[in-house]
Amino acid sequence: MNTILENNLMLPYQFVILTKDKTSSNKLSKMEILSYAEFVSISAQIKPAITFFIMNTPLDVEWVAHFRPMSESFYVITINDMINPYKYQHAADGVIDLQEEQLPDFYQAISSICINYGIIQIDLMDFRRCLEGQISKLYTYKLNEGNLESSLHKFLDMNKQNLFNAKSILAVITTGLALKLEQFVMIGEEIQQYAPNTIVNMATGLEINETENNDLFSLSIFIGK
Repeated sequence: MNTILENNLMLPYQFVILTKDKTSSNKLSKMEILSYAEFVSISAQIKPAITFFIMNTPLDVEWVAHFRPMSESFYVITINDMINPYKYQHAADGVIDLQEEQLPDFYQAISSICINYGIIQIDLMDFRRCLEGQISKLYTYKLNEGNLESSLHKFLDMNKQNLFNAKSILAVITTGLALKLEQFVMIGEEIQQYAPNTIVNMATGLEINETENNDLFSLSIFIGK
């Protein structure tokens, strides 16, 4: 995958699926957006490893839930403030509450976790466990390698209450920079200090779109409550 997925937000819903690599049960090889007909057709042949059901409008809970058995893992993504994410908590394995403009960051983070992963790879089961049964939100910030600790603390301070109250945390570092392992470890340790009530899970991945500033890289944190 070398481009960010593009949703048709005129549609009330779409499916984003990830399929397994034929050579490994723990590796995913492709992420794509499907229509209703495409999803039903593909899932009838083989269940996607992960399905994200992107909701742009409130839908019947039972109707949403009937898609759940068609995928190994099924998550609802709400991108409209009119949608109550808690309403769909039992219709899926987990719910991620986003703003529409966060979708590119979300796709980049998922690609980093599951497909274009880097030096630190999270196990697929652990990834699912981070989202399972949670209402999660995504927080993304551009860190500056030349001023790493300062920019990291600024981001964490902005979200310190959410981090402290978190039931699950998955931090994803996406970069095209040659960061050292010690830098990744430092980031994880700093996040853990802000989130003493849960274990911080870490993953790293490669940037799939070039950035204008080569000194910047992304830190995305899924916080579940």
